Amino acid sequence: MYDVPEFLTRDHYEALVIGSGFGGAVAVCRLAQAGVDVAIVERGRRWPAGSFPRDLTRLDDGWLWACNHGLYDAMPLNDILAVRAAGYGGGSLVYANVAVRSPQAVFDGWPAPYSRAHLEEHYDLAAHMLDVAPVPQDRELPPKSRLMAEAADRLGHRDGFFHPNLAVTFADRGPGQTNRFGVPQRGCTYCGQCDIGCNVGAKNSARCIYRPMCPVR
Repeated sequence: MYDVPEFLTRDHYEALVIGSGFGGAVAVCRLAQAGVDVAIVERGRRWPAGSFPRDLTRLDDGWLWACNHGLYDAMPLNDILAVRAAGYGGGSLVYANVAVRSPQAVFDGWPAPYSRAHLEEHYDLAAHMLDVAPVPQDRELPPKSRLMAEAADRLGHRDGFFHPNLAVTFADRGPGQTNRFGVPQRGCTYCGQCDIGCNVGAKNSARCIYRPMCPVR
């Protein structure tokens, strides 16, 4: 018999958040911290470390939402194909963890209240929450990173090549160790597979950071 989650049996909530990616996770976290009776609804499954698909010869085996509710939902639009994640943690499960702050030039032409200076404190908070850190250079980088650096050299753009700060756990954590929110996480192995789901458990996703902070159904 299927066990109906307790929150589905209730008739009333003060707030209902749809989706558990960065937008939904941050919203539900702050609402719960403010004492609001809130629930979160997510269509996708939970993807613990080690469960993300890797066999590209079997796109029906965990890759596509259209096939057994897999990780990626492809949505054809007029001129583009939009691909989004379906899972507990939303897009934070498959983004590349890059934490680059937009330069002021990006905001030129925007309304006056929106500027780099205006966003600085919010950048700081997000960086703190996600444990954003520079990529340690004391280990050998993946071959793809070395090849990119070599290509930049050959093209005369070495000055523009850099390793961005990442929302990744680089600490040397072994099995059974947890982050500051009590969620099991291991240290990055530099496999370079951040954007297809981290099977190591080093990605600082919404499910590892924001959701554990608040008792939400």
